[in-house]
Amino acid sequence: KPVYLISDMYLPESVLEKLLFKLGIKGYEKLLVSCDYHCGKTSGLAQIYKQTVIGKSCLHIGDNVIADGDAFAKEGIDTFIIHSALRLSQLTSFQSLQEYAYTKDEQNALGLLYAKFLNSPFALNQGRGLVQTGTYREWGYLFLGVYITAYFDWLCREIRKNKIEKMLFSTRDGYIFYRIYCWYRENVDGSLPEAVYFKTSRKLCYLASMSDEESIEFFLNYDDVYAPEELLEKRFLLEKDDILPYSDEGRWEYVKKHKEKIFQKAAVIREKYFSYMDSIGLQEDREYGFFDSYCRGTVQYLMERFVPFGLHGFYLGKIHNARRLKSVRSFYVDKGDYMKLDDINVKRTLMEYCFSSPETNIIGMDEDGNFIYAEEYRTDRDIKHMLDIQEGIREFFVGYYSSFPVGEESFSGSLPNAVINTMDFVELTGECSDMDTIRSIDDMVNK
Repeated sequence: KPVYLISDMYLPESVLEKLLFKLGIKGYEKLLVSCDYHCGKTSGLAQIYKQTVIGKSCLHIGDNVIADGDAFAKEGIDTFIIHSALRLSQLTSFQSLQEYAYTKDEQNALGLLYAKFLNSPFALNQGRGLVQTGTYREWGYLFLGVYITAYFDWLCREIRKNKIEKMLFSTRDGYIFYRIYCWYRENVDGSLPEAVYFKTSRKLCYLASMSDEESIEFFLNYDDVYAPEELLEKRFLLEKDDILPYSDEGRWEYVKKHKEKIFQKAAVIREKYFSYMDSIGLQEDREYGFFDSYCRGTVQYLMERFVPFGLHGFYLGKIHNARRLKSVRSFYVDKGDYMKLDDINVKRTLMEYCFSSPETNIIGMDEDGNFIYAEEYRTDRDIKHMLDIQEGIREFFVGYYSSFPVGEESFSGSLPNAVINTMDFVELTGECSDMDTIRSIDDMVNK
């Protein structure tokens, strides 16, 4: 069939033709553009087309009911209306997202989502009106790409406002964020400070900061799982020969009998931890940024008790009853059970799975200065899907900053939250159909 391209457009045929050719669009009979003929589809361009193909049976396909439907039907030409990505979005759970895209940056980010999932006019056919996602990479792109892009927009602005000498991304939540930050620093803004994938955990910092009975008792509040003797071995990392037999005294009284051994172990861990910090270039009296995902600030709180440098927390989400810290900021703030600011914090358990790393949690250090890791509870499948989600996030992030410059206007939290709100209205197919079987375990409280 001979094909004609007809467009209401301010660029002339000579320009459009070159653009189309670069995209591999060629072989059509002719390109009719409104600016070359000084009229649009509804004001004469449809007639010009009819005169061009006089006497032939024609079908005009377009997405505008008036310009592509009525205007050509009046000329006796058959028409077929298909939906644009914008119109498709209004027929799906994405319909409200435009209300939250206030700035040009946010509109660009939303456009990337539409281009990925609604670029075909038949995108909703298979799902019978529902957006479908069948791979974990697609899932990460769709639901978390805007979220992480918005967070990084906020993070980089915050770093520029503060005199940060290095940015520390904590294990394990900082795994994907560290990788993205390094790409951004290399490809977008080289003036940002160097990043370090910083090995830490709540367990490690509790042990390293332990110096009095109060700190031991504070640590005990996190554990009601282990038997008393097992607690000393697995929590406080004491040698079996140093553990006294347990009688019927309370847990605290029993643990207190071992306080000198606990303090000795803590001193060794603290010394080895300082050696690690020195090896990655951390120095006294410097100011470092510190990333964590969803937290009360426990790691930063404990580190501030013993490290000789300043920490400025830049959290993804801060839980409402967070600890009092010297310097902490958060992209999202959870205001408590009865005043939820957003649904992102409600879904933080799922997010913690998505933002984890291939290695397990650090539970301490040995006398040779090696980190001790917890046993792995995740399956190979769980880890693979987690990494696939992160690749989807990275694909969106790189796609965004490769396409659009850094804007003057900042992202708000509204659009990412609105996108995540659509999570329950998208059909999970293929490998994503078993997402509800994935477990996330808090290594600190063993739950």
